[in-house]
Formats: sequence, structure tokens, C-alpha cells
Amino acid sequence: MTNLPCEVVCDLLPSYVDGLTSEMTGRLVEAHVEGCESCRAALSAMRAPEAEPEKQENEEKEIDFLRKNKRRNRKVLLGSLLGAAALVCIVLFVRFFVIGQELYGMQLLSEVDVQNERLTMELNSLNEALAVSEAELEESNGVVTLHAKGVYRSFLNRGSYPVSYTASEPIRQVRTEDRILWDDGAPISPLASNVFATRHDYLGDMSANNRTAEALNLAGFLGNYTNELHTAARPYGWTLTLGQDVPAERAPLREADMTSFAYVLLAMVGNLDEVSYSYTVDGVQRDKTVTADDASGFFGGDIKDCGTSARLLDALLQKTGLNEYAMACGPEVGEQEVLAVEVVNGTDEPILAVGVDVYRNGELCLTQGGMNADESVQRKGDTLHFGFTRWDLGGEDPNAELTLRFSVQLRGGKWYEASGELRAAAGSGTVSRVTVGGSAAEGFTVGQ
Repeated sequence: MTNLPCEVVCDLLPSYVDGLTSEMTGRLVEAHVEGCESCRAALSAMRAPEAEPEKQENEEKEIDFLRKNKRRNRKVLLGSLLGAAALVCIVLFVRFFVIGQELYGMQLLSEVDVQNERLTMELNSLNEALAVSEAELEESNGVVTLHAKGVYRSFLNRGSYPVSYTASEPIRQVRTEDRILWDDGAPISPLASNVFATRHDYLGDMSANNRTAEALNLAGFLGNYTNELHTAARPYGWTLTLGQDVPAERAPLREADMTSFAYVLLAMVGNLDEVSYSYTVDGVQRDKTVTADDASGFFGGDIKDCGTSARLLDALLQKTGLNEYAMACGPEVGEQEVLAVEVVNGTDEPILAVGVDVYRNGELCLTQGGMNADESVQRKGDTLHFGFTRWDLGGEDPNAELTLRFSVQLRGGKWYEASGELRAAAGSGTVSRVTVGGSAAEGFTVGQ
């Protein structure tokens, strides 16, 4: 320990640290620091900052690296997200605009022409959002089956899809998985195809009976009914007891409907011999029976042959007039609607608007028109939708008979009446589909 006081040593320490003191003064300072803890600590503190700039520089370099790495990671993440989004868009585009989905017979508007082994078709999708993009054909024993696919309409696919095919033998039937399009020289209506698919051999199979009745929409036109089967001995019979009273003024038409439906039931159930109805007209009990012989006499041939040929069944439906009835296409009718109609443009004419006149029990009760919201024309295969509520149709009478007549307006503004009409039941709760055919030059028609 020296005699230098701490105050003097503290004043000398900066010069000492920087090496500016004399040799003697330096030895005195060192001797003092060795024995003085406070001055030794002060000397250590003065020497410590010499390493701080390097540490601070390293810390700044580390922070700068982390910032750059964060920005780089953010760019990588953003690029990954954009790449994933682009991949999803590509997958969705390929799925909906290139690969597409299967289209069934009820989703297609088809024009079929068969000349022996040669088949030509023009296909249009009845779904306005889809276009036919692919058609594959396979044949077996003269039956050609069509498998069609549809994609969302775009610049890649729109409009009609032509098909040409040459079979290895004469073609006797053209069909899809769910519908017969053409059979033995004649096009087949959707109603005939649907009913023909329910053909069965035995009356005792009530579930099969119900499928035939549903295809014909019996409940929609005859109202609620109960069934009774007579299968103990021939003649085998099916009795339908109607739950709704029939007004006398409409009894002739309702009884004609019963007879027509009976003809088809007798054709579709192999061992069914007679169909009977039990019903009331203005509260008075009536009974009506139609036999297989009656049906054969009306048809002009064995009624059971209609169960073996879709062409013959279609001819029977045309002769009875049942092909003018509403065909159930699905449960699309809303809670407030009791009848909906789809009007398909089956012509090459660009239709601007469609008018529908609804007659209730023979009297005009409603006129309704429809067109696209943007006033664009309806091309071939496009569909306009009409919905009618019980208030539109004049009340809730389930026995009301409806007749719908149609007219079309072309782009020039002129209206054309379409020949033919559609019969429907006010409470059928089904969707009716009609197709506009013909042309302005030859006249327009409506039919299935």
C-alpha cells in the first residue's frame, strides 16, 4: 500500500489505463490498486468497456441475420401458400372443367337416329351449368349403352355434342344406365322408360307394384288410395279404393284416367288379370273393373306384350294420352308450390321467352311467362323453370284438373303457339318436364 490517497489514484486511473502515466507513477498506481479493493474494482470497470464494441457489433449482426431470415421465411411461406392455392385451383379446374361428372339419361336431351348398324346422336345437357364433354358407347347383343360425361360450361365446352358410332350388328336398342332412349325403331319417352323399368312378374310383390304406381304418379292424379290384392285364385286382381270423392261433372274424365292407368298396370304386372276401383261420385258408391282382355282389345294386341317391349309400352301410353301427364322428375317442388314445370328447348331455334296458360277444370285461371334474367336466349338443351302455388291455381281442391298450354317467343319478338298440352293434377307435388320441338317454319310442339 502506498501513501497515495484513493482520490489521486482515481484521477490517475484513466491515464494509467491508456498508458499515459510515467513508469514511476504507474508503479505507484499498481501498488495502490493491489491493496485497495475499491480502486481495483474501478480499474476493472475501466478496462471492461474495451470488449463492448465487439459484443455490440456481434449482437447487431445477429439481429440483422434474424431479421433477414424472418423476411426470407415469410417469402417462402407466402410462396408456399400461393403455390398451394394455385395447385388447388388447377385441381378444381381439371376436376370440374376437364374430367367432369357422369350424366344420366334423365339429364340429357338426346336426338337418336339409327340406320341398321349406324348410330348418330346429338346430345345436350339439361343442366344449364353443364355441357356434354365426352360420350363412350359399348354394345352387347344389339343394345348400345351410352356413358356420357359433363363439365361446367366454359370456352372449352359448350353447346351440342355430336356422336357417331358403327356397331358390329344391327342396333335394336339405345340406352343409358337409367333410361331407354330408342327401342326397335322408335324414340322412347322418359315416362315410358321409367314405367318399363318397373315391369315385374308377380302381383304378390307389393313393393314392386308400388314402384309401378309411383312411376305413373297414380297418387298425384287419383289422390290417396288403399290397395287390396286378390291372389288366392285366378283371376288375380288389384283393387284400389280411392279416398277422395269425385265431383259428378268430372267423373267421366276421372273414370277415363282410371281405365288408362289400369291398362298400363295390366301390362306391367305379368300375372295381373284385372284392376278394380272403388270410389264415390258425389257421395254415391261406384265400382269399376278393367280386365286384361279389355286392355288387349283397346291396344289391338296382347297387352302383356307391352311388358316385353319399351316401344310397345310407349305406343300404349301415347294411345291412352298418359304421355301428356306430369312426370315426376324429383322432389324439387317447394313447400308453397303444388306444381312445377320445366320447359326444355329441344329445337335449334333461340327461344327468348316461354308463356304458359293454365286451365283449371277447363277454364283459364293463370297465364305466366318466363325468360332468362339477363334476357339472353334459351339455346338447345336450356331449361326454364315455372312454379305454381295453390293460390296461383285457384285454391286447394285436390280434384282440380289442370291443363297447361304453351307458347314461345323468338328473338325477333314474335310469339308462336305450340301444339300439344300437358295434363297435371293440382296437388301432385311433382315436377313436370316438357320439351319444345319443331320450328317456326314447321310449327312448334310440346311433348316429353
